[in-house]
Amino acid sequence: MTTDEPRGVAVCICTYRRPAVLDHLLTELGSVVEQVGPDARVSLVVVDDSADGDARDVVARHRATFGDRVTYICTGSGNISIARNRALEAGTTSADYVAITDDDCEPEP
Repeated sequence: MTTDEPRGVAVCICTYRRPAVLDHLLTELGSVVEQVGPDARVSLVVVDDSADGDARDVVARHRATFGDRVTYICTGSGNISIARNRALEAGTTSADYVAITDDDCEPEP
């Protein structure tokens, strides 16, 4: 990678049975990513820790904003430690930097 290339940032999100809250977060993240523009390659890793995978449809609705830079993982474990570890694994393999947030947080511009 040359110094002119933007750095990759993976935003990793753990969620558990809160699709409406996740939807709000992804909408807000979409706005932040637009502000970042070409300064960074921002990708998303969403780890759904519910067994029923109820975040899958929410993530699918936001693919128009994030394109192929979205990774959806359903652990179904109900264990936040497992979800966070899975998010870290996926994030570190796809980006230079990793930011981790929960579904009920709101990004700052």
